[in-house]
Amino acid sequence: MLALILFAFSNFFFIMNKNTLKGKTPLVPTYIGNNVIDSVIQMWRLALGEFDDEGFADAKYSPLIYLFFFFATFIVLVTFMNMLIAIMSNTFATV
Repeated sequence: MLALILFAFSNFFFIMNKNTLKGKTPLVPTYIGNNVIDSVIQMWRLALGEFDDEGFADAKYSPLIYLFFFFATFIVLVTFMNMLIAIMSNTFATV
């Protein structure tokens, strides 16, 4: 479930990164050099709580990008909390 969510939001940011105007700060920083992998790495960093939003304000569709950023942050947080509850309940059931 987490992988599906991360890949879905990384796909959105990959597409929005392709629509970045020339000379503006890209939405997704370059980590490896491959835009697809860089988008997945950016979403993994967002899931861990570290993100880079320098290019969001300069983007062509800035309100949409901020909206999806907040959706991604919220949904990943809820997914992590759900995983934590499942792990704790499984541990409690075995003890």
